[in-house]
Amino acid sequence: MTKLLTLNAYAKLNIGLRVLGLRKDGFHELHTHMHTIDLCDELTFQKTKSSVEIDIVPVTDIPLEKNLIYKAIRLFQQKSKIDQNVQCKLTKVIPMGAGLGGGSSDAAATLVALNQLFDTNYSNNTLAEWGAGLGSDIPFFIEGGFACAKGRGEILRTLDSPYQDHTFVVIIPSIECSTPEVFKAWDEFADSMSIHDVSCEQMDSQNDLQASACRRYPKLKAYEKLIQSAPTNLKGMSGSGSSWYVGFTNEREAKAYQTQLQSLQLEAHIHCVKAITTTKE
Repeated sequence: MTKLLTLNAYAKLNIGLRVLGLRKDGFHELHTHMHTIDLCDELTFQKTKSSVEIDIVPVTDIPLEKNLIYKAIRLFQQKSKIDQNVQCKLTKVIPMGAGLGGGSSDAAATLVALNQLFDTNYSNNTLAEWGAGLGSDIPFFIEGGFACAKGRGEILRTLDSPYQDHTFVVIIPSIECSTPEVFKAWDEFADSMSIHDVSCEQMDSQNDLQASACRRYPKLKAYEKLIQSAPTNLKGMSGSGSSWYVGFTNEREAKAYQTQLQSLQLEAHIHCVKAITTTKE
């Protein structure tokens, strides 16, 4: 019988994000805190004698060669010298263009899964080094939890989480944000900005991309205004948008706030999720 291997690929929140300028390589220098949450995609892998196949539910129109799962499979084959192909079924829950890292998390889960499926025993550090070439967030998702990220987001320092008992209400508008477009909007106003870094210990929920995302996608301003009145100080936009989060120490209060938002009939999905400190299953 063909062995099946199923893994979850968890979403993340950026709890604070500083943009420190444009680098010579075209990327931006960042400083952010990232935390995995229990909103996740599900990926199931099996070996196959035919070509690589990726079955996505619900169906998307992304060409196979541009899919990060496909790129991660080919990268693993190249690095490991294993030429056997795999089939993957992806049950997609994390929306694209939401600032939750869904594509990067899927790619990281793919590297972890193939390492298990082929018993290659590569270390997580090795998988993270490989993944960094595919996407800046991928090294974080290899282990998940809570981390301070610098550089493009690939230089990681794991931290003890102050949020492990928190419940987050995550608002995901029906708006797909392009990360390059949001950074381009940031570049246009960079000369007039006061750019400053803070220590990992001083990081708050301020997101330097929030204003740029709202300029590029004006419909986000309504959500920005909405969470300003949320009954907690732990709130902000995740990544380059379009998602917003509000954090609570009391799960009952979080669910009450979720219900309140759902009554507004927003064009958005509203999830009540837990912060998780490990993605190992």
